[in-house]
Parts: sequence; C-alpha cells; structure tokens
Amino acid sequence: MIAGLLAVLTILLAIVLFLIYQMLVELRALNASLSAPGGILDAIRRRKETVSASGDKGPPTTVWVFRNQRWHVETSSASPDYLPGPPPTTPGSFEGQRIKTVCARRV
Repeated sequence: MIAGLLAVLTILLAIVLFLIYQMLVELRALNASLSAPGGILDAIRRRKETVSASGDKGPPTTVWVFRNQRWHVETSSASPDYLPGPPPTTPGSFEGQRIKTVCARRV
C-alpha cells in the first residue's frame, strides 16, 4: 500500500516538474522574442531614447487630488497654450487620492 502511494506521488512530482520545465522554456522564448531587435521592448527603448534626445515629454498634465469630497488641482504643467486637464469624472476612492489628466491645447 505504501509502495503504491509512493509510486503515485513520484508520478505526480514528475508531472509537476515537467510542467514547470515547459513553463520556463516558454518564458525564455517569450523573453527572447520581446528583447529581440524589432521586438516590443526594442521599440519602447527607441521611443524613450527619442523622447530623451528631443526633450519632448509629451503633452502637459494636471494632477488632481481628492480632498473634502471634491477634486482639487494640485499641480499643472500646462503652459499658456494649454488648458488644465479636466477633473476626474469619478469620485475619489479615498482622501488624498491623486489622478493625472492630460491638458488640452487652447484653440
């Protein structure tokens, strides 16, 4: 009886180890494809380098903070060409919650 139980446990352990091995193989292949030239991580790296080189940090933003049951502007990087980003449309989940919104260009 104990020998049969040990045999079953051994088989289950072998199956679990095989599944872990297969998962590692697939994760390595995924990592290689993401990191390969032309992969998504390469595109993200190139975009970051372009942004850093050009100094373009994207559109200005407004940070809203939830205090006293209302949204208040905490900071805004809007220049005179932009309007502050709109307040969040949903009520805050907790006091001090912060949400960033994108500023709109003045027309």
